[in-house]
Amino acid sequence: MELTERSLAWRPSELLHLVARVRELGWAVALDDVGQDPLALALLPVLQPEVVKLDLALARRRPDALTAQVVVAVAAYAERTGAVVVAEGLETPEHVQQALAMGASLGQGYLLGRPGPLERRPPAPAAPLVLPRPRPRPRPPGGSAFALVADRDVQRSTKPLLEAVSRHLEAQALTSGPMTVLLAALQHSRYFGARTAARYRRLASSAALVAVLGEGMAVHPTERVRGALLEAGDPLLEEWVVAVVNPHFTAALVAREVHGSGGRADESPEVSTGGPGQPAAGPDAERVFEYVITYERELVLEVAARLLMRVTHGPDGDPRSMASAVVGPVTDTTVAADTGGPDYRRAFTEAPVGMALVTPEGGVMRANRELELLLSPDPPIGRGAWSVAGLESSSGGWAW
Repeated sequence: MELTERSLAWRPSELLHLVARVRELGWAVALDDVGQDPLALALLPVLQPEVVKLDLALARRRPDALTAQVVVAVAAYAERTGAVVVAEGLETPEHVQQALAMGASLGQGYLLGRPGPLERRPPAPAAPLVLPRPRPRPRPPGGSAFALVADRDVQRSTKPLLEAVSRHLEAQALTSGPMTVLLAALQHSRYFGARTAARYRRLASSAALVAVLGEGMAVHPTERVRGALLEAGDPLLEEWVVAVVNPHFTAALVAREVHGSGGRADESPEVSTGGPGQPAAGPDAERVFEYVITYERELVLEVAARLLMRVTHGPDGDPRSMASAVVGPVTDTTVAADTGGPDYRRAFTEAPVGMALVTPEGGVMRANRELELLLSPDPPIGRGAWSVAGLESSSGGWAW
């Protein structure tokens, strides 16, 4: 399955659930257009694709500081994971040399073959590509971040020390460059005060993605910062988490409040001026937390994924899923109205690749000309999406 970088942060929760599902099916994941947007590199270690596709501009332009950032980040990731690096847009021998220099082992482009009609059954390659085995990571929708670190050397401290650590990690995120993701769970929106909001706006101006979670948190708690609402019963309501992820650096503070340890902000609002991320005063400063600070990459990535899986809204605040935006009652009269209007219809019918509109149950309701030609003489309408994709049932699962 290929992911395009342009939509990676639209709904992180749905994206991670989708990746987890296809990994359960045994599929590998490719990340496309890497190098166009810092966000792709920022989420690279979280998504852990088996294939990294370098944007076509990288092989064509004169190397610069941005090219160097991309090459170093992809090389570090490929070295850690064994991922396959593919260069796109190869049209001259010079492009090929540039792609090889950037660490690519495979390429796409006119130099290697012009587009043309596909055979019904293309010949098998002489040397099949062997991808790294997908490493499924069970990631439940909820779950405690502290539970992931509870077997470590847990320390105890009152709030002021954790405030200092939290700000230190924020400062590291600020200096880590545009390929950085900063995630914070602050228990309640009241702890995201004016001073904290100002710091996070500054962070969001340079980082690829900044998100804050809490009870009562707005979808957009401040400019350029994503918000996620924690519902009643969520274990994160008792936790304080700050996680920083970029291609070369990961760190996390994961803390859980010890109840009965001191004043609570909600119990003594007249003498307490803050919560996590706000300067503590009075009884609020006496609150005690168990905490772990970790720089262990895989552990930080698990913590970050657990937070990202709660970020369900898009940048515009729209909570609808990507699937529900195009799946629904489909008829000739409703395709344009229900799926984005004439622009959507034109994109669907004129796309150079096969596309289908399916029901939530997986039945193909509509197919464009490219898909009909690809599957000719067997029409796709009325078939199941899994059948169209070349899958068949096997002991309750699916396999190619």
